[in-house]
Amino acid sequence: MQNKQQYLQNLSALFKRLKYLNVEFERITVTRNGSKPHLYGVKLHQKWSTSTYSDNGWLFLLWDFADPDAPQIHVRSWQPDEMVATDGVLSMDDFFMP
Repeated sequence: MQNKQQYLQNLSALFKRLKYLNVEFERITVTRNGSKPHLYGVKLHQKWSTSTYSDNGWLFLLWDFADPDAPQIHVRSWQPDEMVATDGVLSMDDFFMP
């Protein structure tokens, strides 16, 4: 697991090595948690293509807006299309939120 600073440093290093990067987002859905209205689940299909790598799959983010000035992402998951074909796409229902 990476903290925010490590994640951003790794992204920066990656971008410096690439000749090009193409990212497409589609089929975006946003769901608000019924019992915790400050939590939102965002599910989207992502197509990622660079000069050295390409991948298609599903991204799920669990956002917390309890503090609107400092929203947090509690969950960021990536599922390649091949995994989704057998396991389904993750959603808020797959995570326990006390």
